[in-house]
Amino acid sequence: MAGKREERKIVCTSEVGTYFELFRRIPGTFMAKMQKGGTKDFGYCSVTMVHADHPSTCVGPQGVQITGGNACGFVINIPHLDCRIYHAGDTNVFSDMKIIDELYKPTLAMLPIGDCLGMGPREAAYAVKNFLPTPKTVIPMHFNSFPVLTGTPEEFEKQCKEFGVEGKKIIHPKEFFGGKAFIEKDED
Repeated sequence: MAGKREERKIVCTSEVGTYFELFRRIPGTFMAKMQKGGTKDFGYCSVTMVHADHPSTCVGPQGVQITGGNACGFVINIPHLDCRIYHAGDTNVFSDMKIIDELYKPTLAMLPIGDCLGMGPREAAYAVKNFLPTPKTVIPMHFNSFPVLTGTPEEFEKQCKEFGVEGKKIIHPKEFFGGKAFIEKDED
């Protein structure tokens, strides 16, 4: 959530920002609205909105689904750490992930593996193998929060091995510890 004291922002599409303003009564000053291809520079990091392939909705009055605009993912660039994080969103695998890899050179990729509401472990492993050669670290996400999200990090690791993915550190979200597991350098 955006914070007054810290000057945090909700980075979102214009449609999601309007939803927060109208239905959640969050002032527009807390929004950093943009569309795909746009970048916002916050000084300590920049955030670029990129393509994703999934629906985008917000829950409105009486539970009615309201469009959230086009689906998106994000690339977060933290220059002082030489870190670029690709957060794919709840996407399906798509070949333009290769363009995201080539343009932004992410060092870490966060990919959904839950299945049913986004790609599953097999599709995520395929994306890592074929479209995301640059990230050295991958964090599986968006699994086990609803009964239909049956994908597991263990199955993702198994699928990565079956696809011949090599040279990647796969970090279970429970082991991430706010980035500590990523920032610590391997002594390989």
